[in-house]
Amino acid sequence: MSTNKKIIISIIPAILIAGLGLFIVYLQYQPLYPKISDEDAERLNGFNIPTDNNDPKIGLDSADRKIIIFEDFSCSSCKEKFTLLEKLILSHPNKIQIIWKGIPSNNIKIDTTLAHRYAHCSYQQDKFIEFYKLAFNNNKNLTENTLKLIAKNIDLNEKKLNKCLNSEDIKNKIQDNLILANLLNIQKIPTIFYNSKQIVPPETVFEWEKLLNL
Repeated sequence: MSTNKKIIISIIPAILIAGLGLFIVYLQYQPLYPKISDEDAERLNGFNIPTDNNDPKIGLDSADRKIIIFEDFSCSSCKEKFTLLEKLILSHPNKIQIIWKGIPSNNIKIDTTLAHRYAHCSYQQDKFIEFYKLAFNNNKNLTENTLKLIAKNIDLNEKKLNKCLNSEDIKNKIQDNLILANLLNIQKIPTIFYNSKQIVPPETVFEWEKLLNL
């Protein structure tokens, strides 16, 4: 066998290993919800986002303007957006309802899954808004002890709370939200939908009023 052939054969395994390494690195840095085509994005924009009685809501069911928001307690900008929406609801209490779709973070730095369970269980006791505000005020330290203190502070029934926290229905609801976020190709939070279309969140109450035709 010629020297050139021996060299080629000897470097093939090295090329394959290097290629495999690059492929693994590529996979590691793919986004959680990969980008989709413009055509698919347009199709999903008309998708009727499912909601049900187990979704925490702020505002009256009779309100004709429904805003669906996907967010997580670890997200500081989510708190800022909600402060704005709260002012909007106070100005138009009978016209707006916020439907909350929590999608917890479970990265190395913080896991908010338990906080989301507490949020849903608070909603079952009509204390969601109280829990929501305190959770965001403590969003850098949402340990189990912190969540227990919040529950005590807002006077949640402990027996009902513990039963709810261990409920498969609550765990499934959170998982359903994650699946829905995947289907909708949500890339960041907060992500807000109005009339089944994703919108760029307005920066002022006046801009919200203009968007919602109030």
